Amino acid sequence: DVVAPGRRIITTLAPGSSFALNYPGFMVGSQYVQLSGTSVAAPVVSGVVALTVAGRPTLRPGQLKAVLLATSDRLPLAGSGAGYPDAARAIAQTGRLGNADRGLEPNA
Repeated sequence: DVVAPGRRIITTLAPGSSFALNYPGFMVGSQYVQLSGTSVAAPVVSGVVALTVAGRPTLRPGQLKAVLLATSDRLPLAGSGAGYPDAARAIAQTGRLGNADRGLEPNA
């Protein structure tokens, strides 16, 4: 597992969105909203994945996971898994690739 920023992230608000009316406490000005949770953390990791795959389109899922785990910046906090994904290191990773899913059996 990796961690990504997902607390108090400020992002743009779609024009005409009813979000401002329904949740005015989350608004930052008239065009931005501050959110927290996995729904704002997941795009950070997805971006690192997209950049990595763009440079190495033949990576299989287990290999991609291995790259992300091997190139993440370790954090000293319990529960932070492999750490924070490092896009530059993931893109530049050219070493032998393992398979992070080896030995795992999917649930039926």
